[in-house]
Amino acid sequence: GFVFGYIPMVAFIAVFKKRADTSVKRIIVLTLATLLLYFFGVFWFILAYTHTNNITNFIFILNFIPGDIIKIIVSVLIFPKIKSVVNK
Repeated sequence: GFVFGYIPMVAFIAVFKKRADTSVKRIIVLTLATLLLYFFGVFWFILAYTHTNNITNFIFILNFIPGDIIKIIVSVLIFPKIKSVVNK
């Protein structure tokens, strides 16, 4: 599910990357894209593991949120430094 979720996530970022011209907008775009990824991943997880209860699914998601928040912040902070390389 998460592997398939990368396709709409990348498509979302590609559509909105030109509009993300400030750090706050970049955080918003990356956060929404990550939520899109979670939607597909968790949906697949629930379908595949229907024997688990809702609290288990919730705990499963919580484990990944801190790392994703850190990745979003780091990417927004380093983007101005690598922008010239990325735009080539």
